[in-house]
Amino acid sequence: MVAAASLAAGAYLSDNARKRLVQLRASESLTAQLILSFRFSGLDVFESCGRLASEGSFSSLEFLSSFAQAEYSDMIPFGEMWKKAVCEWKECRLDNEEKELLLSVGDFLGKTDLDGQIMSLENLRERFRERIAQLVPETEKRVKLCTSLSVLCGAAVLLMIC
Repeated sequence: MVAAASLAAGAYLSDNARKRLVQLRASESLTAQLILSFRFSGLDVFESCGRLASEGSFSSLEFLSSFAQAEYSDMIPFGEMWKKAVCEWKECRLDNEEKELLLSVGDFLGKTDLDGQIMSLENLRERFRERIAQLVPETEKRVKLCTSLSVLCGAAVLLMIC
């Protein structure tokens, strides 16, 4: 039973590392889709986010659907609604720096002219890409390490019991 528990712990830790990378890639893709939406669709920021939330390709970014389902009000600015949705995101695996990048979307969308918003999104997308490039080798190592250590810990416990 102890061996199974250590294997489950290793699987859980490696799964968290994978989910973080998936969420980071989805965040980068979200910025790319917002850029395209602003350039070519003519939708405002609320409509663009709502359309992207309904597509299903951003299912790892659960906050997006809760943002899209939130009741729009002229009294609550986009930035506040965005930050509330991201902060309440329960399944977030991003670290604080990565979450801050995502939160920064609420700082500039809907506040500047269209070109300024697109430029800010392009800069943000590049920062996500850099973070992904940095995280891919780390994630591969962490997944291998968690899996190996869980097997070794399980075997060690079994040897100590026997």
